[in-house]
Amino acid sequence: MDEAIPKGSAVYIRYREHIPFSNTIETVKVAAERETIRWLTQEIGKYICIQHDRTIESFQYSNGSASGIILRKSYILKIRAIHEKGERVKTGSTVHH
Repeated sequence: MDEAIPKGSAVYIRYREHIPFSNTIETVKVAAERETIRWLTQEIGKYICIQHDRTIESFQYSNGSASGIILRKSYILKIRAIHEKGERVKTGSTVHH
């Protein structure tokens, strides 16, 4: 995961799931693999922030809100930018993984 992916890009991510547990006799020994398609928004040290829902900037009543998750980079098994046919990659800041 050494490639640079521009912030704001749509990305495919495969990762190991975080496993919360409480009051159990046996703990889970293997985390499940999950996959998602989101927008990569920022890098915060050992973590990345990805959004799954965001307001369209051109919308008249936009309040700039978004929803997403923060993933620990060490849990990411695969990440790649997704481009629709003919779509250009956004230029600007990049995130290194």
